Amino acid sequence: MLTIILSWVYITVISFLIGFLFTQLVRRIFSLKITNIHFSIIAINGFLFLSFLIAVCSLFYKIDLLANVFTLLLAVLSYIIYKKNIYQALREYLNEIKSASKLTWLFFVFFVVVMAAISYIPSSNADDIGCFSPLIKWIQEYGTVKGLANLDPRFGYNSSWFGLQSLFGFAFLNIGLFNDLNSLLFLYMLIYALKNINLLLQGQSDFLTYFKSLFFLPVLPMYFGFEHDMMLYSIQFFTNSTYDIPVTYGMWMVFFLFLELNTKKEKYIDSLNTYLIIIYSAWLVTVKLNAVPLIIITTFLLGTLMYNRKYKHVAIITGMGLAIIAPWMFKTVLSCGYLIFPFEEINLLDVDWKLSERAVVFIENSITTWAIDPEKYGSREFATDRVHFSVPLSEWFPIWYGRQNYINTIIFFSTIAITIAFISFAVIQVTRQRRHFFSTNGIYQVFILTIIAGAFLWFFKGPLFRYGYGYLLFYCMFGLTMFVYYFLKDFHAAYLGIFILAYIFYTGVYYADFVQTYCSEHLIKGAPGITVPAYKKEPFDKGTVIHIVESGCGNAPLPASPGFVYTILRPALRGKSIKEGFRHRSRL
Repeated sequence: MLTIILSWVYITVISFLIGFLFTQLVRRIFSLKITNIHFSIIAINGFLFLSFLIAVCSLFYKIDLLANVFTLLLAVLSYIIYKKNIYQALREYLNEIKSASKLTWLFFVFFVVVMAAISYIPSSNADDIGCFSPLIKWIQEYGTVKGLANLDPRFGYNSSWFGLQSLFGFAFLNIGLFNDLNSLLFLYMLIYALKNINLLLQGQSDFLTYFKSLFFLPVLPMYFGFEHDMMLYSIQFFTNSTYDIPVTYGMWMVFFLFLELNTKKEKYIDSLNTYLIIIYSAWLVTVKLNAVPLIIITTFLLGTLMYNRKYKHVAIITGMGLAIIAPWMFKTVLSCGYLIFPFEEINLLDVDWKLSERAVVFIENSITTWAIDPEKYGSREFATDRVHFSVPLSEWFPIWYGRQNYINTIIFFSTIAITIAFISFAVIQVTRQRRHFFSTNGIYQVFILTIIAGAFLWFFKGPLFRYGYGYLLFYCMFGLTMFVYYFLKDFHAAYLGIFILAYIFYTGVYYADFVQTYCSEHLIKGAPGITVPAYKKEPFDKGTVIHIVESGCGNAPLPASPGFVYTILRPALRGKSIKEGFRHRSRL
């Protein structure tokens, strides 16, 4: 556990320095005046910029010691160039810490230990074993390999988060498994919330401070099993490298940056938030495709820049967004032969390593059928590889709804109720204010439209609630905050801050026994051991050997393929070596 915490310190220093470099580049490119940027935003900026650089590097080379040396040198370069600015920012952060309630930082230190203990638990997540860990291992040992999805269609999934995980997995050290970036990101978001809790305690009582203090409370307690009626996340989301956590937290940060535009003194075109939102939106699409509805916010901001005749800025920021997406899309093409996976409809390329269309259709159908009900719709009749899932909503909705637990039904109906309330309010205000209503509430209208679009995408493509938390949970907390703010805004804000601290204390009590037991056994131990699944060697192609595993490849030696798909996909080498990639045996 201590090794994990030390790795977080190192990663945080690196990500902060590189994030600072990236932030200053954006500032210089668009001639912006920026001050007092939150630490968490700069650290996440570092993740963004690093994931882009790693995506580019992985197209040509594996992500190993050399990539880590390059990252370290880039961080040192940032320090040398912006030494004065960095010290000034650190002094501001130190002053904030000194003025903050000591109780909030005590809670933060406690959660550092909690998340380190959770990160130390071996992952038993099926998606991690079947997809995430193998893809990270491939990046670390080979970089991008053509036709990799021919070994397992799930290898067609491509996320820039895996590149970041491969970089900070420190595989070249051979001292254990580091797959704990999700927990570190959790801590960054917790710092973001704690700062605003301190503002509440100091009496700041605007709506956004209320919201930023409340939004993270539902995800603080995590259950230790695989199902719970009240808690939202299992610890399994933080014991593996899933992209569900970063895309969810990333979208929350985008929404906050967007809502902040209403409180900024400067115009949208002069705010750093505007440019970060557009860049974040492009990046989050490369983390997971369910971030696509953020294009609504991006279009609004680009339209605002165009309206203000900032044509050069529009061209540059659009180019930056496309530059972030380009290496991710190239990697997807090289991995499976499709521009976007798993969408067989976007079938424009004919390359020899291309995954069969039927395999892509099956994967796409599996996402929907698993989210609705794998027992009812998981058979070959529905999760077919020939046609797209087309069961009518009236038929599958009652089955889907019957499988939801208590908290998910609360989120579902709260989303509907909040939307009806907002629409009703908008209709009333339009009749009173007419055009003035749209000009003064544009940010909130675009925000709600984006949330609703994300909810529709979630509901019809993969209505598993954890896929939709980026939209649904944030939306529900937005509605709850409006309710709380309406009744409490005339009271001293510190009362709400004290209530939130009491809630965090209760969450700490919930974790206390787990932390005490786990720390006593694992505190001074190194990183978790790497678990290798059982496998058998079989002759493969051109004198090579492949490792056949029962289900998920996990951390099996490469090349590896699950036995249940190996005989169906019939992969073969494209050339004389693994680096040249794989294809189906039917392709010459």
